[in-house]
Amino acid sequence: PIIGRLRQQRLSSGRINDQKRTLHMRREQAQDIRRAGLENSDLSKDYLERRTMISKKTVLMAMLAALLSANVNADEHVIKAVVTNWMPLVTYVKPGDTVKFVQMIGHDTETIEGMFPKGATPWKSKLGEEGFSVKLEKKGAYIYKCAPHVTTGMVGAIVVGNGVPKNLAALDASLSEVKIGKNMVKRAIRKLNEDLKKTGRLK
Repeated sequence: PIIGRLRQQRLSSGRINDQKRTLHMRREQAQDIRRAGLENSDLSKDYLERRTMISKKTVLMAMLAALLSANVNADEHVIKAVVTNWMPLVTYVKPGDTVKFVQMIGHDTETIEGMFPKGATPWKSKLGEEGFSVKLEKKGAYIYKCAPHVTTGMVGAIVVGNGVPKNLAALDASLSEVKIGKNMVKRAIRKLNEDLKKTGRLK
C-alpha cells in the first residue's frame, strides 16, 4: 500500500508539472497575442504561424540586403574604342565589377580563345553594340580584341583581382593558336606584362 501511494504521488506530481508547463506556454502565447492586439480577433489562433512566417521573411530580407550590398560595392569601368585602339589598353578591376565598352561604331569586342581564366565565360558583342557590358567574376587576365581591327592592333587586356594573374603563362602558351593578328596579340601581352611591372604586381 505504501509503495502504491508513492507511485500515485509521483504520477500526480508529474501530471502537475506537465500542467504547469502547458499553462506557462499558454500564458506566453496569450502575452504574444495581447501584444499584437489580437485577443478579441478570430486571427489569434493563426498568430504564431504568422510570427514564424515573419521570421522567415526577416531572414530572406537580410540575405537580399547582403546581395544588394555586394552589388553596391561593385564598380563599373568604361573602355573606349578610339580609332583602332582600346583606351585604356590595360584595365584593372575587382571580381564582380562590370566593364562597359563605348564608342563602338564600326567595332566589336570579343575574348580570344584560351586567353581568359579557366571557368570564366567568354564574351562576344555585336558589331557596333554601344554600351555592351560584361560582369567579370573569375580572377585572372583576359585578352580581348576587335575582330575587324585586330591586325591593326586593336587588342586589349583586363586584369581581375589583385596580384599577378595566375593564367599569365597560359596567355603565351595560347599564342600559337591565334590565326589572325598574332603579332598584335603578342604585343598586347607584352604591354600587359610591362604594365604589371610598372604597377609593382610583377617583379
